[in-house]
Amino acid sequence: TYSAYVSDVLNITDQLLVMGSLRFDYFDNKGTVNYTTEKTSGKFEQAALSPKFGLVYQVVKNRVSVFGNYMNGFKNVTPVVQPLPTVSGTFKPQQANQLEAGVKLDMCHHKLTLTASYYDILVTNMTRTEQVMSGGSPYNITVQDGSQQSKGLEFDLIANPIQGLNII
Repeated sequence: TYSAYVSDVLNITDQLLVMGSLRFDYFDNKGTVNYTTEKTSGKFEQAALSPKFGLVYQVVKNRVSVFGNYMNGFKNVTPVVQPLPTVSGTFKPQQANQLEAGVKLDMCHHKLTLTASYYDILVTNMTRTEQVMSGGSPYNITVQDGSQQSKGLEFDLIANPIQGLNII
């Protein structure tokens, strides 16, 4: 696996921060050699780019901030041996995309903090098995058309009424 990652945060103003990053991965599987037959199996390559962007604006400096971000991630999907020679067993990387936005409050001289956010995560290029008929016989093949979505609200409240005691 060969990877590179670049990231930077820019302070546009005293209260506005912008972050951007990009990750590149190249996966090169040399496969397995059967020295009896001199054949290699399982050889494959995959490459993927994964961007990330974020924005934080402090409405009231060090007290009230709003934020938003976009994040992409991926997972290499290993090829499979299909039971039918007409069905490819090579797949694209699985992709996950996340959008998030929210607000963070810091109150009572750092004794009470609240973070509330909305998130939306979509994972695509997921693999699943499917039964197909060929020549009158059923075969289980792997296909890459699955997806999964998760949406929701998240709240974190942390109270620090006395030094050393955190209530979450």
